[in-house]
Amino acid sequence: MAKKPVKKSAAKRRQLKATPKKQLAKKVVVKLLRNELRQIRVLLKRHQLKNFAS
Repeated sequence: MAKKPVKKSAAKRRQLKATPKKQLAKKVVVKLLRNELRQIRVLLKRHQLKNFAS
């Protein structure tokens, strides 16, 4: 006969439920930051090219 699964406490369950959301939020933030950095780099490159041209 299979062992009865141990019931997790409400707090533990909440924690388990919360973790993926937190990780997702972190991923989104990282993505946004990377996007910002990319844009800044592009702007800098453009700016430098303008400076070289003048």
